[in-house]
Amino acid sequence: MIADKENTAGTKKLPQVKMPRAFRNFHLALTLICHLVITFLFAAAVEAQVLSGSIRDISTGLGLDNIDLDVFDYATGSSVSIQGGRTNADGSFEVSLPAGGQYVLRADPNATQGYGAAYYGGTDIRAMSTPISVGADGEVEGLVIFLNRGFSVRGRVQNMSGEGLEEIDIDVFSVSGDFLSAYPARTDAVGDFTIGALPPGQYLVRADPSVALGQFYARAYFGDVLAERNATPVTVSANDLNDLTITVEAGGTISGQVSAKDGAGPLPNMDLDLLDASGALVPIGGRTDSLGFFEVGALPAGLYRLRIDPVVESGYARALYGASDLAPDGAWISVAAGALMTGVDVELSRGGLLSGAIRDTSGLGLVGIDLDVFDSDGARISLFDADSVEGGAFSLGLVPPGSYIVRADPMASTGLAAKYNGGASILGLAVPITIGADEVRSGVDFVLNLGSTLAGSVVDREGAPIPDVDIDLWEATTHTRLRTSARTDGQGAYRLEGLNPGSYMIRADPSEAQGFAQAYFPDGISMDSAQVVEVSEGSEADSINFELQRAAVITGRVFGPDGLPEMAVDIDLFAWETGERLAQNSMTDENGNFALTRLPAGDYFLRADPEEATGLASLYNGAAIDEDFAPVVTVAEGELRTGTNFHLNTAGSISGVIRDAAGSPVQGIDLDLWEATTVTRLGYSAETDVNGAYRIDGLNPGTYLIRADPVEAQGYARTYYSSGISLASCLPIAVSGGAVSDSVNFVLQPAASIAGFVVGPDGHPAVDVDIDIFSAGTMEKLDQNAATDGNGFFSLSSLPAGTYLLRAQPDPASGAISTALGGFARVANATPISVVAGQTATAPEIALLPNANPPHPVPSMSLHGYAALGLCLLLMMRKSIYQSEMRIPLR
Repeated sequence: MIADKENTAGTKKLPQVKMPRAFRNFHLALTLICHLVITFLFAAAVEAQVLSGSIRDISTGLGLDNIDLDVFDYATGSSVSIQGGRTNADGSFEVSLPAGGQYVLRADPNATQGYGAAYYGGTDIRAMSTPISVGADGEVEGLVIFLNRGFSVRGRVQNMSGEGLEEIDIDVFSVSGDFLSAYPARTDAVGDFTIGALPPGQYLVRADPSVALGQFYARAYFGDVLAERNATPVTVSANDLNDLTITVEAGGTISGQVSAKDGAGPLPNMDLDLLDASGALVPIGGRTDSLGFFEVGALPAGLYRLRIDPVVESGYARALYGASDLAPDGAWISVAAGALMTGVDVELSRGGLLSGAIRDTSGLGLVGIDLDVFDSDGARISLFDADSVEGGAFSLGLVPPGSYIVRADPMASTGLAAKYNGGASILGLAVPITIGADEVRSGVDFVLNLGSTLAGSVVDREGAPIPDVDIDLWEATTHTRLRTSARTDGQGAYRLEGLNPGSYMIRADPSEAQGFAQAYFPDGISMDSAQVVEVSEGSEADSINFELQRAAVITGRVFGPDGLPEMAVDIDLFAWETGERLAQNSMTDENGNFALTRLPAGDYFLRADPEEATGLASLYNGAAIDEDFAPVVTVAEGELRTGTNFHLNTAGSISGVIRDAAGSPVQGIDLDLWEATTVTRLGYSAETDVNGAYRIDGLNPGTYLIRADPVEAQGYARTYYSSGISLASCLPIAVSGGAVSDSVNFVLQPAASIAGFVVGPDGHPAVDVDIDIFSAGTMEKLDQNAATDGNGFFSLSSLPAGTYLLRAQPDPASGAISTALGGFARVANATPISVVAGQTATAPEIALLPNANPPHPVPSMSLHGYAALGLCLLLMMRKSIYQSEMRIPLR
């Protein structure tokens, strides 16, 4: 026995009782279990997140038993695993959540319960539901969802032959296009389906076959259409709907691969869009897999364009399948029912990004301004666009390396005018922006000003309004056609809005059927005769009125060399006074007939201009080979002039080679042409190629003169065929129809030049004096001429080696007369000057001869002269009065 011992603190120790080992293990285990239970219960009490409330009938307010509850993550939309997801007999519920956060709650009755699904917040659309925020240690109570009574929608999915199709997925959408996930359905073995129960309202129902399940049919909405915007809404009111039939057509698929043009290999996860024949986006797309392959479909049979739409972060530019300079909108892909179109491969280029900001004139950033892109030729590229965001900033692209024009294009309601990059007000004046791969081009900024307006009316000679007349617009300085246009209303009024400040020309352009003549404001026949209209920022010019006259018409026929009618020949019209080509034109029909319509009264000439491939030569009216020979065609207002016929000739040609004195071909030499009989300069020309060869086609039979005309920088002398120095020494060339007058060759000599000075009779430099040059041997006048500069200096270039005579011709008002080199009045007496090929000869100074018989000046009178004249007039008046008084009879 162990004796008690007193401890150092004066207390006694309790006796120690040793427990058996088994009992001690049990005690430890029991203690651990209790600890775990307490910990679990405490944690559950602290960490539980609960949603509680009730589901009720909206009409009666009564709770609804056994209604399923679904919870979704508000941010991601993904379903959340819950406990207690069904209502009690009184409609109450308590749902336990795994953690705190934001959630969306849906009451989801089955079809037999007869109610439609609804989200908390009183909507059947998840995106419009009210989010529920749950804290880490809290419970959200009092959540009530009211359900409407619903009705079933039953129908059938069939193919074009009327056969029911099984296992077709059925989707339901709101009329605004929101997917309603609470109403899944699928067709049975005979193609029937049941949706329900749907609350009263309007819905879109879609049959959605799956290619993965071997269902090679195109999806279709009720109404048998592919696009949601064309679907027929299904109206649910107070009864079940039956016999809703959707017919799907057999479709085809498109497959291919997207890869990088720079050799980086296949491109995964690239978004694919399809455009139909109208350019509308097809609601069936796809995405490339890990190896860049894709398969899109099933698609209804038809024509499509495929667009690859990478995200900006990829670094690759958006592209169209088959796009090229000849097909900027891409190649058509033909899809046949039940067929797989393979090999639709696309290579993407690394792209560049265009960025900037759009502001008004006060510097305020503009939001929602549309950005359009054009290529360097001015063709719109619909593939790329953007809108400005907060602060007016925008990012455009990625675009493939190249040159582009960008337009900021505000809506008319903003009152602002469109602008092109660089501040250009019209497309034709914008300088293209060049951008390379992986380049970010910033600073493409726009400042938009208030738009201006041109307005007016179009009436006939009696003042009656003319509706539906097109109004066209040009920038006056460059004659560039603007895309802005208008049309007159029922009162003949029109408005051209959104214009930048500037100068414009306006045309009223009635249709042929309206029977009125075109007019350039106010009554011109062409831009040469148009009045320029100026507009300032934000202004309105509202009296740009037109009074149209009844149109004249010129008709005729075109025949070929065989006397048969010629079709598809262009007929061009020109103003007689100015030679300007007019907008009115025509083309011959299969019988050779043409009609030039919408003509104001006036004087004209015409040209029949066949395609080069026909082998026929152009001809002017009156069988003239050039406009200078064409007789005038005069028409009165409203006149129909017939019988202006053309008999075309088979075209001939002139060809040859131009070489230098060493026999080497000379490239880039211009060739000019004259009609030999009248020595009239013609509009035909050519230029030598790398082999020195040239060819002038489309010539009517006749005799011609031809000149090789190098520019001064080329260093060769101007030469007339074959070695003449002027038209007088040019050898004529006969051309017959259908024949080539070849071997019309030239040998060019190095050019010589003559330079010198001209002084006036007072010895000072003579300015703006014309210098003529003649051949000393033949007295031929050469085409080369010059004029003196501010120092009296002149230079005659591109001369053949030879001996020449020079004449200076001053303005007659200068007090000097024409003076030949050497101080002679007559050229024949001039001192000759010789020049060697390739050298410049300096002419002796030409001193202008004074005019020996100057015009008599009008004498001027001094003050004394005017006084004497006045005195004479006064004496004459007194004498006249005296004589008049002497004739009065005495009384």
